[in-house]
Amino acid sequence: MLKTRVITAAIGLPLFLFSLYYLPEWCVMLLFLASVIISTYEVAIMLIPTVVNACNQYGEQTSASQNSCREMIVVCVGIASAIFLASVWGGSQAGRGMIVFGILGTMLMGVFSANNVFTSVGSMMGAVVSICYGVLPWLAVWDLYLWGNAQYLIFLFAIVWGGDTGAYFAGMKWGKTPLSRKSPKKTWEGAGGGLVSSVLCAILVDMFYSGTIAPLTVVVFSGLFGGIFAQLGDLLESSFKRFAHVKDSGQMFPGHGGFLDRVDGVLFAAPVIWFIIYVSRFGF
Repeated sequence: MLKTRVITAAIGLPLFLFSLYYLPEWCVMLLFLASVIISTYEVAIMLIPTVVNACNQYGEQTSASQNSCREMIVVCVGIASAIFLASVWGGSQAGRGMIVFGILGTMLMGVFSANNVFTSVGSMMGAVVSICYGVLPWLAVWDLYLWGNAQYLIFLFAIVWGGDTGAYFAGMKWGKTPLSRKSPKKTWEGAGGGLVSSVLCAILVDMFYSGTIAPLTVVVFSGLFGGIFAQLGDLLESSFKRFAHVKDSGQMFPGHGGFLDRVDGVLFAAPVIWFIIYVSRFGF
């Protein structure tokens, strides 16, 4: 398993870095749009059918309920894509408007998507969570890209993936105390090692860019809180998978699982790091 993970990372990481550094902005935008589509699809296909099946015990299960699952997944992916594109092309006001319109529209479609109230409300809740989880964090990632091209994204991914690697090896060597029932293999010792690794990676990336990321205190806070929220994001996605009774969110990356299995920490760390850097640059 470890060998497969290393091979996948060795192939994927250089391609990712090349894309950030050398592709034009519109290509990177398409890359992030694809990320939004895949993220929303993977979480929707885990949540919506499971929620609907659970709610069906209170009402009559029909083929229409199962058909509504497929329709709501397509709707989620479409609305998440529209929110991202509106935010990128139309600016913050258009983006906020599309977020409100999209989420309210999804709630209405969910409520009227099934024959019984339990299934329709369950479908609505699963759809709204899928959209929020699948697109909103990528808006923070896009802002970080616009602020400094590749450097802030390298900073973000180094904190998340460096922390993930540190937690993995610290947990293997010293891990004894379970961290959470939602992810039984994770330990407090591994989490502590991950946070240390996140902070060190943040400092190393800032040094690589000659201290231009942010002042040292901001870099350390970004590494610390970005690492904490990355681990919380990992636990959240583990909760989704346990809820849906699946081992991985997909099979996109050999040895890593689905797309969300690789970026779950990024989706929670990105808004936190965006906020810390935003305050350091522009104030409240």
